[in-house]
Amino acid sequence: MSRLIARSLSVRAGGKTVLDSIGAVFEPGQVTAVIGPNGAGKSTLLMALAGLRRPSAGAVTLDGVDLARRPPRDRAKRIGYLPQLAEVAWAIDVRTLVGLGRTPHHAGFGADAADDAAVAAALAATNTASLADRDVTTLSGGERGRVLIARALAGEPDWLLADEPLTALDPGVQIDIADLLKRLAREGRGVVVTLHDLGFAARLADRILVLTDGRILADGSVAAVLSQDVIARAYGVETHVTTHGDRISIDITGRNL
Repeated sequence: MSRLIARSLSVRAGGKTVLDSIGAVFEPGQVTAVIGPNGAGKSTLLMALAGLRRPSAGAVTLDGVDLARRPPRDRAKRIGYLPQLAEVAWAIDVRTLVGLGRTPHHAGFGADAADDAAVAAALAATNTASLADRDVTTLSGGERGRVLIARALAGEPDWLLADEPLTALDPGVQIDIADLLKRLAREGRGVVVTLHDLGFAARLADRILVLTDGRILADGSVAAVLSQDVIARAYGVETHVTTHGDRISIDITGRNL
């Protein structure tokens, strides 16, 4: 697996600089959580890392090659992207939907034994095999979230980039998906997720990158980044941070006026 690197990455949209000279190295075998207040540029960073937003300056490289120089099919094979609030517009069964994740591996239509095996593995990994024959439109939010991750995994990407994958899910489902993402990283994939919940960031991540106003405020280990000072500077709130072994608890106590 190879590093995914943002090199002096800037993105402009609507006459505004959304990302400003971002420099970061994302390592395989780790879960990196990107956090920060609304409008900080988290989703834009994820899309740029996936090659879906063109930089106004700088570049994103994989294997040392600029993503902009890679054919779209090659990017899609190497990098799986799960957008925020992903919806499914068609009334199709789960197995067919997950099979769409194999699209980058084919020039035309049709599936082969490798596709069937990849789909089965993705369903098993996300604990959705029992849903394979269900109409996607009948699924709960948590079930749909797991199925959409399965679709991304069916493509067997080296990298999984997920924008707010835990939003609007029941706590138990959030734990299941967080554990799945950690397991993918342990297997050697690179995982980058955007999160709002600081508690889940502490539970899930090996590394945390904090964005504010399109710039990196902090980047490092969970213990180093989730400090009272960094949280206050990023979110304008006062917190009480306590450590229990390798667990960190964060209590928000009020606004930092």
